[in-house]
Amino acid sequence: MKPKIDVTPKLEGPKRWSYSAWSTYTECGLRFKFRYIDKAPEPPSAAMARGTDLHTKAEYWLDGKITGPLPKGLKKLEAEFKGLRALGSAVKVEAWWSVKQDWMPTKFGWLLGKSDVHVADNSELTVIDHKSGRIYAEKHAQQASLYSALGFAHYPKVKKVTAEFWYIDQGEVLTWEWTAAQVKDLQAEWGRRGEEVMAANNLEARPGYYCKWCPYSKAVGGVCKAG
Repeated sequence: MKPKIDVTPKLEGPKRWSYSAWSTYTECGLRFKFRYIDKAPEPPSAAMARGTDLHTKAEYWLDGKITGPLPKGLKKLEAEFKGLRALGSAVKVEAWWSVKQDWMPTKFGWLLGKSDVHVADNSELTVIDHKSGRIYAEKHAQQASLYSALGFAHYPKVKKVTAEFWYIDQGEVLTWEWTAAQVKDLQAEWGRRGEEVMAANNLEARPGYYCKWCPYSKAVGGVCKAG
């Protein structure tokens, strides 16, 4: 008897990953599948539109595309924005960072991320992320560590990496700092996490807390029937 040939289509994982992909994968494997493998569109929300608007205003004001006073929505961090703009050409906005699996910089490689703002000199890299909405310190600390690891890959000669998350609605700033040696440890840890995401071995639904914000939830007429 000839052995049976498995003709079941093989599920292809994503070509690359990002912080959003990792966060989604850890929260719910099925949502990850819908978004990053099936490419099912997520309907826009008012919160997403507002966040995009604030990010655009911050970017355009910092690089001079918006002249005059700081846009109204950014006023709670006026001193911080003015201090940043005073640094002139040292300020880089909306920079795409990507690396291969060995953390060597490349274009649209294994890991992809985008910094809202970064400033680097011979000794220090500062990465700034603008946030609208609430403060989620523990979750954002994870994002800060990944963006610091990515930034260090592109500025490997710096001695320290600082990540600042600017909370536009609250007018607050959270800061994390790592030495160059610590950032290398972050790269190793995120490398392991990235391998798990790319393997995409756990694509089961995990009904619970995050369902209330999921655009695929059955509660909002989405394709997911689990939560």
